[in-house]
Amino acid sequence: MTNTLSELPILIIDDDSDMCWVLRRIIEACGHRTVVAHSGRESLALYGEGNRFAIAFVDLRLPDIEGMQLAKMIAELQPRIEITAISGYFSEDDPKIVDAIRSGVISRFLAKPFDIESAMAGIANSDRGENACQRGGAESEVGTNARNGR
Repeated sequence: MTNTLSELPILIIDDDSDMCWVLRRIIEACGHRTVVAHSGRESLALYGEGNRFAIAFVDLRLPDIEGMQLAKMIAELQPRIEITAISGYFSEDDPKIVDAIRSGVISRFLAKPFDIESAMAGIANSDRGENACQRGGAESEVGTNARNGR
């Protein structure tokens, strides 16, 4: 049996527990299930167990695997997944980010600190009209900004 996009959980990969908490709250307020991995290896182990995800939020600076390399590995394991790269060390116009989006390695990029609307937009766009995230719910759950460090 194949799961539809809205039935699959959203994967959050970040070594910063506070960032995981913020993203989890935003995503769950939008009506989606989440799975959190605090390292690249932990996320790859989830795939090794047969898990699949609707979207992956991938921190580009992880302690064990370089984030862009991890994004490529995830895309090989699950070719149709949408990957949102997150980082406090890169900007949207950084050549590495631009190249990754153009080549299809990542679908979008969120610079830390990001606002809740930006994170929600990526979830809603990925829903493709299925169970789109509503603005008010996540903002009231989490607050006005996701202001975490790098």
